[in-house]
Amino acid sequence: MPDLPPPLICISSNYAWTIYNFRMGLIRALKNAGYRVLVISEADGYEEKIQQECRFIPLKNMVRDGTNPVKDLKLLREYFQIFSREKPLVSLHYTIKPNVYGNIAARLAGIKVISTINGLGTTFAMPGPLKHLVKSLYRTSLRRAEVVVFQNEEDRKLFQDFNLVAESKTRRVPGSGVNVDRFSPVVPPEHEGTIMLMAARLLWTKGVGIYAEAAKKVKAVHPSAQFWLLGAYVESPDAIAPQNMQPWIEGGYINYQGVTDNMPRFFAKADAVVLPSYYREGVPRVLLEALAMGKPIITTDNIGCRETVSHECNGYLIEPKDADALAEAMIKFIDLNKHEKQIMGANSRHKALQEFDEQLVVDTYLEEIRRIDTPEAVLQS
Repeated sequence: MPDLPPPLICISSNYAWTIYNFRMGLIRALKNAGYRVLVISEADGYEEKIQQECRFIPLKNMVRDGTNPVKDLKLLREYFQIFSREKPLVSLHYTIKPNVYGNIAARLAGIKVISTINGLGTTFAMPGPLKHLVKSLYRTSLRRAEVVVFQNEEDRKLFQDFNLVAESKTRRVPGSGVNVDRFSPVVPPEHEGTIMLMAARLLWTKGVGIYAEAAKKVKAVHPSAQFWLLGAYVESPDAIAPQNMQPWIEGGYINYQGVTDNMPRFFAKADAVVLPSYYREGVPRVLLEALAMGKPIITTDNIGCRETVSHECNGYLIEPKDADALAEAMIKFIDLNKHEKQIMGANSRHKALQEFDEQLVVDTYLEEIRRIDTPEAVLQS
């Protein structure tokens, strides 16, 4: 009798980009643990990099921001066809559409699911009927999950308060975690002025407009300060358009750096990392990477963001939507002496090692997959 192949684990998200940037550590850990891995997502140019590690199946009917029921039913059918054909042991789902339609399709095909709620964005800020629809879809789909993983306590409590998931099904992880070896401190090169770095999708709710307004105020006090912005233009009602950016760039207070696949290079040059988000985050990956690189952080006292900062220890927390408060915090940081800035950076690195090491996240998923794979062994232990 021929040997059976190792069990297959599926990983699905709306972007291949997010899987490549945030889940490759998990993929490698699964392979090292003896599992085969299949990634299912929209093809966005990163599939070739993923295919160097595992198989990839593109989702032809993934429309990330759409609410067209015909297209969503096609996505549900596409998921069902993939699961029926591939027969994975378990499928790990990230972002809303995989968590809704992927979950339902997996259960119809007899496949077990681990769902991850990695931030809610503007999901529960939608108008009345849409908000109720999303809650209903989550309630239906998460009922079919073996485990629901949350990246912050506020989201876990919200889902329980709305009766979307039973507490007994939930687990908490520290964001998506960060590879503390890849993202490690380096001595920044000498440069004029203080360099502040913001990296985010170009959305108003990420606080890009707040950052630009605050940068203009700080430049009036510290003309040599630099305010770098990294991020991609996106299609969204919340999107910042190039014409919004132009006055900031021409005014000389925002230095737009485009997009990159080499974040460590930019972190290395920056003196501090800023994220004035009022988006409902999981735990922003850029802040985890900044912590690991030993960078002081200035961010909002907002869900998902506040987890990364101990106020005045490794950075500053400010009120959301407050450009004056952000400008004040950035000026306060600029006015610190070199030693005080170094202490803040060291505290960030320590926080990354103690609380946000990627291995903590990977271990949680491996534990749950092994429980599904060998429930008898877990019950006997």
